[in-house]
Amino acid sequence: MPENTPLSPLPEREPIQQSPRMGCSIGIFGWAFIGLLCLAVPVASLFLLNKFRTQKYKEFHEGAARQTIQVNLMMISAALNAYRTAAATYPTTAQGLEALMERPTEPPLPSQWFSVLRELPKDPWKQPYKYRNPATKSKNGYDLYSVGSDGVDGTADDVGNWQ
Repeated sequence: MPENTPLSPLPEREPIQQSPRMGCSIGIFGWAFIGLLCLAVPVASLFLLNKFRTQKYKEFHEGAARQTIQVNLMMISAALNAYRTAAATYPTTAQGLEALMERPTEPPLPSQWFSVLRELPKDPWKQPYKYRNPATKSKNGYDLYSVGSDGVDGTADDVGNWQ
């Protein structure tokens, strides 16, 4: 090509005619289905994620509740041992755990007594701990336990000093 010659313009072409079927032809129901999918997939994902998170939270909460019960049982057991050292016996079932805070008024009355606890802790479900002497499940001489999340004594979710 010689220098300084202008380029010739491209020849004009006729516009391409599109047939009515060449564009997107999915129709209103197709668009509605796509829209439904766009909503359903994220909602289903959030539902599954929430279910997984809820299950993990429940497992974590149950583990934390069990640890709290174990710590409280150890603390009350230490108080019962201190009571036994002073009184030469554990409190009876009738005297209950209240004997750790107030001098018992029912026999056998301890010859020496002092308040071992200021107040009794409650289990994670705000229920009082249960005490039974003599023991029916534990080898410690007494049963000390929480009735668990269902609040019913003698069910599978009870947590005690025999476990």
